[in-house]
Amino acid sequence: MSIKQTYDFGSESGEDAIDSTEALEARLKALRERIITESQSADLLSLAKLRLDEGELLNALERGDEAWKIVRPIVDLFTQAAQWELAAEACDVLSQSEHDDALVALANGIWLAVTFPVDPQVSVSLLQYVIDDTPDDSDGAAVAAAVARCRCACSLGSSSPPRRWSRRTPA
Repeated sequence: MSIKQTYDFGSESGEDAIDSTEALEARLKALRERIITESQSADLLSLAKLRLDEGELLNALERGDEAWKIVRPIVDLFTQAAQWELAAEACDVLSQSEHDDALVALANGIWLAVTFPVDPQVSVSLLQYVIDDTPDDSDGAAVAAAVARCRCACSLGSSSPPRRWSRRTPA
């Protein structure tokens, strides 16, 4: 379950925001205790998944530099293990860290998500950043939206883009 799905960060009162921060801090503490406990017996990939969750929590707490330091090395681990979806998700966490190389991380995540077999939701989630942040007078958002649509259509069983996108030769 994603951090974004667990907590409402759109709190209207300061009290709700404080409760959310306290809840996040408590969750981070519990997760770090779990990482210490499981580091004795868990495999490397399982620990890396926990560290990815830690990075999400740190980003939610606006501690992006910490998140970057934790998550950046596990991108390499996931790619070496051919865990493309996890690598793309890790790039997503990095892109939200506000680190100087966050945009590079986003680009790498998008590349992973559209190149390798990854859940289309991950691909669309990463491409959504491009769609949302591209100026209205440029083609970047349209390209990202087209790739996202194609990625979803192709994941539904078709190995080619939707029919209306294909080039047609005059009859």
